[in-house]
Order: sequence, then C-alpha cells, then structure tokens
Amino acid sequence: VSNLKREMIINRGQNDGVQQGLYVLGQNSIIGKITELKESTSKVMLITDSRSKLPVMIWRDGNKEYIPAHLLGSGMETAKIPLLSREFDIKVGDTVYAAAVTGLLETPRMIGTIMKCEPDEKFPLLWDITVSPVCQAETLKDVAVIVVNP
Repeated sequence: VSNLKREMIINRGQNDGVQQGLYVLGQNSIIGKITELKESTSKVMLITDSRSKLPVMIWRDGNKEYIPAHLLGSGMETAKIPLLSREFDIKVGDTVYAAAVTGLLETPRMIGTIMKCEPDEKFPLLWDITVSPVCQAETLKDVAVIVVNP
C-alpha cells in the first residue's frame, strides 16, 4: 500500500480476466476498485484514496430504507460522506454499503461503519460524516476481484 495515494498492487491482471473498474474485496468488504491493468498485475485504488468516489448507502438495523450518498476518500485511513442533509437520521455505528452498480456490483456490499457524525461547522444544515473501513488494507494477505458474469 502506498502511503501517498492509498493504492495497492495485486498479482492478477489482464491475463486473468481482470478489467478496469471492477470492485475488490478484502475480508469480505469492499476495499477499492481496479484503476490500472498490466498483463499480470493490477493497481487497486483504495476507498480511502483522496481520488476515490463511490456510490454508497447507509443502513441501520430497524430502518425501512437505505440512505443514498457518495463516499469520498480522505487520503488517510478513513473516508468521508459529504453533502448529506441533517434531515437524515444518521448515527455513529450505522453501516455503510457500496451501492449496487449494474455490471460491476450485483448487490450492496459492506464498506465500513460511521465513526463520526456531527453537524458540519461550515454548513450547519449538513452532516460531517467520517467512515471507518471494515478492513485495513495494510494488513491484508489476500484479496478477491468481483467479476460479474456478462
């Protein structure tokens, strides 16, 4: 894992059927997406990379619906959910899932949990939300690339 860009290189590439944009799992949770390919290796941009942006859904047991949002990497070990109205009932401990994306992710998959949820100081009608990933990529030994059947 690179400290500056929050990326990792995996030992699977084009020869293995890997394609750009595919989601990558670590410890059964989404850790990132394939961004670059070579014949036998691929680069994975982690969800914590400052260039990362993913559609997500927030869920709490007992709720009837997911809350749609976008997850942005912070460049550190966490990610943020910006521009979410305080009209939504969000609490520390709520679960964040990668939203299903046609052709890439058939069903929502867990990404992390909300570790901080406070009114935004600059924009008091919005939440300041920080997400802690389920999996710390630095400790991984194995990952899986999600390939959806065409």
